[in-house]
Amino acid sequence: MNFGSRSEKVSRRIAQMEADLKALQKESDTLTGRVDDPAVQRPLRQTRTRKPFPESLPRDEKRLLPAASCCPECGGSLSYLGEDAAEQLELMRSAFRVIRTVREKHACTQCDAIVQAPRLHGPSSGVSQDRGCWPAC
Repeated sequence: MNFGSRSEKVSRRIAQMEADLKALQKESDTLTGRVDDPAVQRPLRQTRTRKPFPESLPRDEKRLLPAASCCPECGGSLSYLGEDAAEQLELMRSAFRVIRTVREKHACTQCDAIVQAPRLHGPSSGVSQDRGCWPAC
């Protein structure tokens, strides 16, 4: 903790840096052509989401079911709850194909436990079993 004149210097530096940041953001907005709308917060204007793959691409679907057909906690029966889907773009013999992996969720009818198949290693984990992704050493 700082007390006295040193703490005042720190607070002045922080205020100066915040003013510099606002000036840089305004300059960036004018260079990129974005209109500064004070009604919309800055992080909300800059959110970027991934666009889905085009529907024209052929798709292969893999369904992953939970390993157990009954609840692992109480032994009750499971009912279908929903699913999580992930898509991965793959190049196969000079053509693109979308591999869609669907993991079904099931809920226990007695204790409300949720069971789902584990996620396979995908491109986000950096692990791929494809031969084209092996390191060339």
